[in-house]
Order: sequence, then structure tokens, then C-alpha cells
Amino acid sequence: MGVRTVGELGRISKERLTQRFGPAMGEWFWRLGHGRDASPIRPYVVHDPAKSMGHSYTLPKNMMNREEVKTYLLQLSEQVGIRLRKGGYSGRVVSFGLRYGDFIGAGRSRDIHYYTNDGHTIFEHAVDLMKEVDDTSQPIRWVGVTLSSLMAGDRQLSFLRDDLREESLLRAVDAIRQKWGKKSIVRARLIKNELAEKVGMVAREAYHIK
Repeated sequence: MGVRTVGELGRISKERLTQRFGPAMGEWFWRLGHGRDASPIRPYVVHDPAKSMGHSYTLPKNMMNREEVKTYLLQLSEQVGIRLRKGGYSGRVVSFGLRYGDFIGAGRSRDIHYYTNDGHTIFEHAVDLMKEVDDTSQPIRWVGVTLSSLMAGDRQLSFLRDDLREESLLRAVDAIRQKWGKKSIVRARLIKNELAEKVGMVAREAYHIK
């Protein structure tokens, strides 16, 4: 947007910023541009519990193929799940965001009414949200997914056999990655994905094990 100083940022209207970056980020940039920050000053060693965890990615090119975009979204959702489990968190509000080739964005959130730290579950809800907001006539350049309303520690466990199996599978996959490295087990759909080659991801339906 050609903004290089705080003063230049302060001269941009809140409406323009929220249109470009969405309500939350637009409001935040507007407050920064006007020197407004209500957060308390505290020692750097003091940390609040995480309120949300998310990942986003600028695609290597403008993409019209939504299935290709979903591959990156799956990658990001799995990263979120791994971070959640590593930190001992679960969450219940899934948020999805995208930006088109002109970087005009859209997004939506959903309360799924139960706590999860499963990347594939996050992905499934993110795909539904994508369908609700996506203008398929435009190429996508950026996607992001976030899980919020986090809860630390133990959560209500399911007694359903399939749910118990998924819990056991996630624990096993996390243990493999911890022992052999993050690229030791990769979701089959992501093997050829550029981001997967850099990060390495969890597999559920099928595995590629080095």
C-alpha cells in the first residue's frame, strides 16, 4: 500500500484498512497508526496462555485450481494441529481466511461446539468455510487457518470407537515425528506439495514413511 512510516499508516482510514486486511487486522493496523495500544506494559518474561494458534501461507503463484489450494490448506491445518498437541491445547472455533491475487481478502469463523486438536478436523471445517466465502472467479494467492477459544490441559474424551482410534493414531504419529524427525511421516496427499517438502506432515489415510 506504499506505507513506510507510522504517520503514513495513521492517515489511512479505518474503512480502507478493514477492507484490505479484514475487520480484526484492519482495526489493529488503524490503532497502531494512531498510537493506541491498551495492552498493559509487563516484563518480557511474562507470557499469557495462548488464545489462538494459526498458520498462513502466501502461495507461490496465483491459483485458480481450488483443489490445489486445498492441499496447502490441509498442510497449514496439520501444522496447527501439531502445535496444539505439542502445547497441550485444544480449541473449538475454526477461522479461515483467503486473499485473492489483488490481496483483497475474505474470511469466516465457526464454533464447532467441541474441542479438538486434530489437524484433519480443522481442515474439514476450514474447507466448508472456504466454500461459503470464496469467489471462485478469482485466483487465490494467500490462505490461512486458525483455531481459537483454546483450552489448556485435559479435555472431555469421546467413548466412540472411531474417535478413540483417531486419538490413538495422532499420539502414535506424534511419537514417530518426535523420535525420527518431522519429515519421517508425511500425508500421502502432500508428498509433492512444496510446503510439505519443507515442513513434513502427518498422514492419516495413507502414509509415506522414509
